[in-house]
Amino acid sequence: MPNVLITGAGRRAGLAAACALTLARNGWDVGISCWRPYDRETGPASADREPLDLVEELRNLGNRAELAEADLNDPAAPARLFDELEGRLGRFTALVATYCRDIELPLLGTSAEEFDRHFAVNARPVALVVQELARRLPATTGGWWRSPVTLSVRTFLTE
Repeated sequence: MPNVLITGAGRRAGLAAACALTLARNGWDVGISCWRPYDRETGPASADREPLDLVEELRNLGNRAELAEADLNDPAAPARLFDELEGRLGRFTALVATYCRDIELPLLGTSAEEFDRHFAVNARPVALVVQELARRLPATTGGWWRSPVTLSVRTFLTE
């Protein structure tokens, strides 16, 4: 079975959970990561259980599913995350990087420091996770990963 790592899966609703469920329904085993300190900061207290509920739902579909927590702001975290989850699921062949800082702020009231924080959290960790996947893929994959495609599905500013 193919294995996928999905980052940013701390909430039961959202892009990461939807991707995890869709891929699991199509035969993929799923490793998910979250960072509950951030989720606690930005969501309800009840959200602590959500990644565990997602793993249970994925397993109920008949797939292997595992969870690991990782603060992807730490440059060493991607290697640890892959080591931990690949140890339980096997090599990942795909990545869905939905990890992000998602704080709604008014455009005109947002400081340069806050923009820097958003860019640091939303760009660098994704690049480091993609880089770690590329390190681990065998050369026989045809080198497709040398030009990864990433996209943002939610970028907006509030008034």
